[in-house]
Amino acid sequence: MPSRNPGKRTPGYIIGAKCLLFPALAVFLIACRDNPDRSGQISFFESTTAPEGFLQRAEPETVGIDRAALAALVAEAQNTHSTALIVIKDGKVIVERYFGAPPKQPFRINSVTKSIVSLAIGQLIADGKISGLNTPLSKWFPEWNAGPKAQITLRHILTHTSGLYHEESAEKLYQQPDVLKYARGLPVADEPGKHFSYSNEAVALLPAIVLAAAGEPLDMYLRDSLLKPLGISDYKWDRDAAGNVMAYGGLWLLPRDLARIGQLMADAGRWEKKRIVPAAWVSACTTPARADIQDYGLLWRLYPGQTGGNGAPAGFGGDGWLGQYLVVYPKQRLVAVRLHAVEYGNDERENLTYGFPSFRELVSALVQPRSMAGDKRFKVEVR
Repeated sequence: MPSRNPGKRTPGYIIGAKCLLFPALAVFLIACRDNPDRSGQISFFESTTAPEGFLQRAEPETVGIDRAALAALVAEAQNTHSTALIVIKDGKVIVERYFGAPPKQPFRINSVTKSIVSLAIGQLIADGKISGLNTPLSKWFPEWNAGPKAQITLRHILTHTSGLYHEESAEKLYQQPDVLKYARGLPVADEPGKHFSYSNEAVALLPAIVLAAAGEPLDMYLRDSLLKPLGISDYKWDRDAAGNVMAYGGLWLLPRDLARIGQLMADAGRWEKKRIVPAAWVSACTTPARADIQDYGLLWRLYPGQTGGNGAPAGFGGDGWLGQYLVVYPKQRLVAVRLHAVEYGNDERENLTYGFPSFRELVSALVQPRSMAGDKRFKVEVR
């Protein structure tokens, strides 16, 4: 059963079911536990899963990754009831765990969907079917041609600065039989362009823009422009009762296929020597939206740090309800995917317990200076 609230933004402070911790502190505690080093007991691959296609395996040391740091990541993935974990370094898979049987069906990636939807907008701009990010939405929604909505541009939608009214979670949005009609009718609650405010409702408008610009629905457009060129065929995309594609959280992918998209982004939009996404768009997506919004690009989250170089963010990615993650550190050619399958009807409890808020920090530790990642204090505890 898919999450009822995949777009909700809940601060992640939990590691395990018994204690509340800030993510960065959680990483420190995982790294510095006093238990004996048990990294040798952590499996990096499932015995029942064979390499496939680009997913060729390598030992972590051969690609410059500290085994203890990697084991700490895998152990916490297991502790937080992850269903899938894939880590790729320099194009080689160093972890592929499913903590049970490999999945036969795609997983709902929730709000990671937004990041993938942004790639459709970039393609359409590159093809001249959308004039640019500063195009007002009134081009597609004529009733927005007057009043404060006339100021809202495509850039505002992709940077969560539209000012359009939105709920804290996506629950009400998912209850709408026609999410496009609902989102188009929402009032402006803040001056467009003034503040960042994460909005599922604003992103719900994008399928109508893609349909108008491309002449086909969002899911079909991305099927031909992105998924098929990457060799992705086993997927599905939720629609509402009116047939609108759910751009804010409705895409279902296999973990390996989400990793393909991560590798595409790590390689600046190229796949097997072919250009799939314009390099300029990858750069735009992964550049701070503006000076006062440093941790968000164009529907991609940005990770500040010392590993990016030239003032660029260290990495970027997408995240979603229940701890669905795609994390990319391009300079280090590191890609990580973590997915969690829904188990309970109480989404809030499950998100708090199994959302894995320290995932990005533990992935980042793999490419930090050796003083952290290679420190012998890294200990692994499987609970």
